[in-house]
Amino acid sequence: MERRDLFGHMALFGSDLAVVDETGRAWSHKEFAAFADAACASLPRERCLIAVQASNTLRSLAAYVGASRAGHAVLLLKDTEGEDSPLAMRFQPDFLYTLEDDRWHPRQSPSTAGLHPDLAVLLATSGSTGEPKLVRLSNKNLVSNALSIAEYLEFAPGERAITTLPFHYSYGMSVINSHRPRAAPSS
Repeated sequence: MERRDLFGHMALFGSDLAVVDETGRAWSHKEFAAFADAACASLPRERCLIAVQASNTLRSLAAYVGASRAGHAVLLLKDTEGEDSPLAMRFQPDFLYTLEDDRWHPRQSPSTAGLHPDLAVLLATSGSTGEPKLVRLSNKNLVSNALSIAEYLEFAPGERAITTLPFHYSYGMSVINSHRPRAAPSS
């Protein structure tokens, strides 16, 4: 499957810092790309809808990045939402990554028949109307948003973001997506 996502070129940034995990370990882009790919190695090669219980942990982030790198569409769920959550019940993802046991759970009802080829992420709105709605984002939307943020805030190489906002929330996801190296990749 062609890698056409926001994170497809991570390994090109080599030893540049990508993530500092909850234990304090620093992961380079190359290391984290390999870890994210390994975290999603059990998923099928065919594009499908993947749900991720999103928490600000290395493994949850790896599930999101790895699924995106593999070309899957990702439904981001709160870390407290599981397969019986209203969003998972409504959209019937093919696989669900759960934090409880750190693994992918296949679902009974495949959803791939109606996946738009440009769909990259399904992101819940704040739910101010009582029930969250989903925003459909393409990879082009994600890249454009990330580049606009990075340009406006004039990120310099080596700057890091603190991920205090959950990444199932639009602002938290934008922080993760926009804090990438801006300098030429190291070899």
